[in-house]
Amino acid sequence: MNSIASVSNRRAALVCASTGSPCTNPPLAAVESPRVQMDRHLICWPEFRLARYYKQAYIHAAKEIQAMQRFDRDLLLLLHDVARLLRTRFDQRARAKGMTRAQWVILARVSAKPGLSQNELASILEVEPISVGRLIDRLQARGLVERRPDPADRRIWRLHLLPAAEPVLEEISKAREILGNQLLEGVDPDMRTQMVDALLRMKNNLTTEPAPIAVGE
Repeated sequence: MNSIASVSNRRAALVCASTGSPCTNPPLAAVESPRVQMDRHLICWPEFRLARYYKQAYIHAAKEIQAMQRFDRDLLLLLHDVARLLRTRFDQRARAKGMTRAQWVILARVSAKPGLSQNELASILEVEPISVGRLIDRLQARGLVERRPDPADRRIWRLHLLPAAEPVLEEISKAREILGNQLLEGVDPDMRTQMVDALLRMKNNLTTEPAPIAVGE
């Protein structure tokens, strides 16, 4: 009889553990001896605590997944992540050619607008003029860029590309095309146009002079 009760109690313990409810009314409880009831108690509650632990862990993991999904779809974070990944990929391609992404950016900017000064270029790149100066020194040493004095102000040096920069500009153009295709793979042309319009709007919103913020706001 005790063996039958023990098997029944073990089954009841498993049921309790799966449902998360305490074993208050197991089968054959009315005919169990005190010893069997103690054995049932030792079997039931550890199983119940384990089941409750796993249930709580599952609920916590589900909440974490939901939070991560909301985090992954945050617009500001997405913009930051995409820009960071693009910088990383461009830097990898530039270093494969023995240069850096910053040097590529300078060449592309000067190519688009010849005659930029170091200060103007530093303002565009949002870096200190001295940092741009060091980069230009390296480019000039490689015969890619030259400084020319401004006819109207001899204190200003204007930047111009040399013929040796043409092959590098071709590499930059190839990298732009490859990364652009990779970036927009699976995005239809209409959506691309909408994305560009939206990004231009965002850029305009951020470059417009903001209204003064009152003290205490």
